[in-house]
Amino acid sequence: MAETNTAALRAQGERDARALTVTGRRRALVENHCGLLEYSHECIVVDGGRVRVCIRGTNLQLVAMDSAAVLISGTIVCAEFA
Repeated sequence: MAETNTAALRAQGERDARALTVTGRRRALVENHCGLLEYSHECIVVDGGRVRVCIRGTNLQLVAMDSAAVLISGTIVCAEFA
């Protein structure tokens, strides 16, 4: 069974939380995003308004994206917040 970790990011003064859910090392779901800033098979940077979420790994790809969430698959090495 894959382990799931969720981190909710709330910037001061923002009403909506940015949420990142990582399932094992194979899937990442970023909710309440503002779009993509960078996309490659090694790094996907998601704009979270005041927070940027960088998913690093290998063979990364966008599985699905809409105005509410981005679903990323591949081998996830780390998630960075800036």
